[in-house]
Amino acid sequence: TAVTVAQFNLLDAATSSAIVLSGGISDTAANLAPGGTASSGLTNSTTQDGDVAITITGTAPTVAELNKIASLTTGAVTASISGNKADLATLTTASTDAVTMTVTDAVTVAEFNTLDGKTSVGVILTGGVSDAAAAYAATNGTATAGRTAIAAQDGDAALTVTDAATVAQANSVATATTGTVVYSGGITDSAANLMN
Repeated sequence: TAVTVAQFNLLDAATSSAIVLSGGISDTAANLAPGGTASSGLTNSTTQDGDVAITITGTAPTVAELNKIASLTTGAVTASISGNKADLATLTTASTDAVTMTVTDAVTVAEFNTLDGKTSVGVILTGGVSDAAAAYAATNGTATAGRTAIAAQDGDAALTVTDAATVAQANSVATATTGTVVYSGGITDSAANLMN
């Protein structure tokens, strides 16, 4: 069973031996690392159990709070956080951490890939994706790894293609989402492909 920081502190005061927290820690960011400074309970618990799993409950942590908590354990950190891409890009969480991340502004496919590397769960793209056609798919329509991951993680994200796309690229983008697709640069292709 997971313990709170306060419960760990009580257990810690009752023994001189290291405590192994098999059920992990589950508590608020305010109790774990308020303002990005680790509480004594978090420091002591992670010193004694360096791979303890930590779940952040209640109000979403700030980037500073989440980074501090994740830095003190090699175990998985579970949390939800929302912000713009610039703030979320400063997360130092690992690909093994279950950070449900909501991005509030538009990202490029490369920016999505960077954020995706900071979590083991899906990235929610509230602000959508805006990028050149080649970032989504090759001219023959073969999807890039980023476009495939976007489709799998947020199937209704709004997608914008900022330059001219081939018919195959346009089709690849369209199948990646049930949300809005905008082709800002239009579609440029051979007459044969345009008529298919």
